[in-house]
Amino acid sequence: MPLEWSADGRALYVGRYETGVWRVRALDVASGRQTPVRDVVPRNLEGLRISQILLSPDAQYFVHSYSRLLTDLYVVEGIK
Repeated sequence: MPLEWSADGRALYVGRYETGVWRVRALDVASGRQTPVRDVVPRNLEGLRISQILLSPDAQYFVHSYSRLLTDLYVVEGIK
């Protein structure tokens, strides 16, 4: 997923979302070569549902947002 152009315009930062982790790479548009930039991992992956990431043009700063779905399960016995 395209995230942001680099400040010099030579690379496009792209992200791949894999089970709660954003793997951010710099894609050199001239050569097609990808260079790892960072992996963004939430502290807790429990109940993680939707995730988004925004990146600054120098790739030094990012904003990561996500939502969680947590539920409780109750076992009831003896109901007639």
